[in-house]
Amino acid sequence: MRVFAVVGALIGKREGRNIEVMNSFELLFHTVEDQIHIDKEYYYIKEEQFKQVFKDMEFLGWYTTGGAPDQSDIHIHKQVCEIIESPLFLKLNPMTKHTDLPVSVYESVIDIISGEVSVCVCVCV
Repeated sequence: MRVFAVVGALIGKREGRNIEVMNSFELLFHTVEDQIHIDKEYYYIKEEQFKQVFKDMEFLGWYTTGGAPDQSDIHIHKQVCEIIESPLFLKLNPMTKHTDLPVSVYESVIDIISGEVSVCVCVCV
């Protein structure tokens, strides 16, 4: 678990491969044995509120802060995959020393290996 974890939902529009993130909101979560567990009831309440105001937007994925994706991110990503099929994953690194925008966006890739479904997170180009 991260000491100062931030986890949130990305809201926007998707048209084919064109995606426009237009808004976001923080997701509530709790930790069990150093693993983050998203409060899905809170998510569904917020989603309904957003749909009432922004009828043409949808849940696109989630965001967090930190360096390169790690096992904790994969754990959260699998939970988000239970809400939508192929979520985006945006990671903001506020500690980077680079002058580029410190944001990486990843997309889900679903593989079936020996009958087992495996979700991995790959860099979105």
